[in-house]
Amino acid sequence: MTLTTDMNANDELGLSAKQQSQLQQFKKSVADILKPGNPIHTDRELSKFCFARKWDVRKAEAMFRQSMTYRETMRIDHIIEEYDPPEV
Repeated sequence: MTLTTDMNANDELGLSAKQQSQLQQFKKSVADILKPGNPIHTDRELSKFCFARKWDVRKAEAMFRQSMTYRETMRIDHIIEEYDPPEV
């Protein structure tokens, strides 16, 4: 997976140069679990984790990894395919 940044996306997000740098550091730190095409792994979504942890990259990484573990454990990304409606 490439870690290129779409500058238009960062401009749209209104990130400062320092925040853009921190977002890139964050993306590098979680690159091992990022999946191309996953809507949760966009710059916009990843920046929310940084913002939630006041741009502390280590804390944002811990939060993101915990979130992805939860999503996998609860099979959140597969709920549509695996949903079995109850009989009424």
